[in-house]
Amino acid sequence: MSDTDASEVFAARSTAPADATPLPGAGAPLGTLERGLYLLGLFTAETPERTLRELREESGLAKATVRRLMHTLESMGWVAHDPDHGRYSLGPRLLPCLFAMTSTSMLTNVAHPHLVQLASATTESAVLSTWGHDGALTLDLVTTPRHFKPFTSVGMVMPGLATADAQVLTAFSPESYWDARLDTFADHAAGSTEKDREAQRRLWSQIRQTGIAYDREGWKPGVCAVAAPVLDATGCALASISVVMPSERAENGKLEQYAQAVRDAATAVSRAHYMSPSTLEPGSASVP
Repeated sequence: MSDTDASEVFAARSTAPADATPLPGAGAPLGTLERGLYLLGLFTAETPERTLRELREESGLAKATVRRLMHTLESMGWVAHDPDHGRYSLGPRLLPCLFAMTSTSMLTNVAHPHLVQLASATTESAVLSTWGHDGALTLDLVTTPRHFKPFTSVGMVMPGLATADAQVLTAFSPESYWDARLDTFADHAAGSTEKDREAQRRLWSQIRQTGIAYDREGWKPGVCAVAAPVLDATGCALASISVVMPSERAENGKLEQYAQAVRDAATAVSRAHYMSPSTLEPGSASVP
């Protein structure tokens, strides 16, 4: 740790609110960030749910402090709250972090050569994504020497349901997730009216059958994409692979011409990652 880092940590500790109580075994009050992370660490496989009282007793923090920290964590999606039972659990915002931690060295490494091959074959950018808290999260990106570059980068979330990746990732998720996605984006066209919601469900059902999703400037003007799912052993989308290009190069059926190459790349990654070819064909997977 550098002198600058050490001074920042010291400052964070020395400016902790007055209601901060030392944790068991700690010699000084913890800063706000440290206390929030400590509370997250109290959720384990043995205790996946906690009440405010349990969190307060376990942490030794003041009731008002625990309540305030949990409200902040809930508002940002790091924890979820069940008001009927007064219990907290870990929230969906942690999923991209866990995925990145456990899968980057496996899935991304497996997928990268296929992205390189796909980009070379199509001369367009190839992207590996998974579902983030608010949309498709970019895990890997292979560009080409061509002038156009996608409006994304590794670690960036493309918010909403309009991208081809988001459509694939939702279509190949359990149907119980569909309404939750629509509710999350109720202010957008996908969930604005019941008629729109039904149309979106029909589209997701069609994507399941074909194993392909298209984005024709739905997410960003001038950008088109085609995506296919990387499936896990149950037939659910673990990730998506897409080819992204400017709209002028997607005309005259070009986008559709790339669909098979994208599907083949996604299927190859699915097979290489899980070694279960019989259950991993897009369009024929059984999604629970």
